[in-house]
Amino acid sequence: MKHTLAGLALVLTALAAHAQAVAPLPVAPVRTVTDTYHGVRIDDPYRYFENRHDPVVARWMKAHSAHAHAVLARIPGRQALLEKINRYDAATSERVAQITRVPGDLYFIERRGATDNQYKLSLRRGLNGADQLLVDPDQVEKKTGQPHAINWYRPSPDGARVAYGLSAQGSEAAVLHLLDTRTGKPLGRPVTRAEFGGVDWSPDGSMLVVNRLRAPRGGARATDKYQHSQVWLLRAGRPIAEAKPVFGTATKGVDIRPAEIPLVNFTHDGKWALGVVINGTQREMGLFIAPQAGCWPASRRGSGCCGRPTR
Repeated sequence: MKHTLAGLALVLTALAAHAQAVAPLPVAPVRTVTDTYHGVRIDDPYRYFENRHDPVVARWMKAHSAHAHAVLARIPGRQALLEKINRYDAATSERVAQITRVPGDLYFIERRGATDNQYKLSLRRGLNGADQLLVDPDQVEKKTGQPHAINWYRPSPDGARVAYGLSAQGSEAAVLHLLDTRTGKPLGRPVTRAEFGGVDWSPDGSMLVVNRLRAPRGGARATDKYQHSQVWLLRAGRPIAEAKPVFGTATKGVDIRPAEIPLVNFTHDGKWALGVVINGTQREMGLFIAPQAGCWPASRRGSGCCGRPTR
């Protein structure tokens, strides 16, 4: 035990020496903002750090980043270890992130080759068939000048269509895209604010549901967009303006708190719609069920989680 503690002390001493050898860190100034909640005053001395465009914040972050890199670079043997890791990493021909199989022996495959910057989405018809490239974020980057990544994807039950979320510059602010896998052409226009996805398709693949964040409002905080998100029912290829809300805080008979995330899934037999309510990282969730028959175009707008929801 004594030897272990002595070794740990030597390591900490060495790291401290490395840290002292680099430039001192800047101290962030205090700019206290006070809020009162239910009669209790809460002080926030660093709220201005939420504005990454603030020059003081930018300088502080860059200085701390440079300091961390300088400390790490001085660790003995680090560069040799990093080169070894990169060598082994480059030896991998490709990585497969997710495979989704749908009836008809269709395989949707998300993979990244050794020279690819991002995962690409392909469709394979038959286990030994050739791959059809569907979505290539590297090509999107060449067109837009911004790096993009696939956040999620969901094929229709027959594989004829696929919905996928695409975000730019690591933002994870996914935009919903629809693609006809037979022609390789997009369906309709992209739908913004689909960060959480939660996409599912009607049994015939003509309609889909998606969780959509609230539209930005003047004077609202950036985090307010995560409040009161709703599940919308959209006919594939039609404008989002024609979609109808089917599950969320505005649904009658459903108790969902503003920050909770509502999702909808359909059973494969076409009978039931399942409303799932997720509360952040908590393991507990709410579950509602309603007949699918109330979802489709003959139903009235805003009729709830498709039919009448039951918890």
